[in-house]
Amino acid sequence: MNKLNVRKERARQDIVNERDRAMNNLRNEVISLSVAMATKVVAKDMDSETNTKLIEDAIAKLDSKTIGL
Repeated sequence: MNKLNVRKERARQDIVNERDRAMNNLRNEVISLSVAMATKVVAKDMDSETNTKLIEDAIAKLDSKTIGL
């Protein structure tokens, strides 16, 4: 490869690396926000009936593929 091609390839790789880094940062931010929102929801005063309903709904969404059976 000549110097120009080497520079182009390095630039392409730099772009890919930066894109991946940005996507990871965004993913981490979404996770942090999701946890913060879930914490606020869970922190609300829920009665036993609400807790049972949440658990039943979560279990109903599971299928054999999800739980590996």
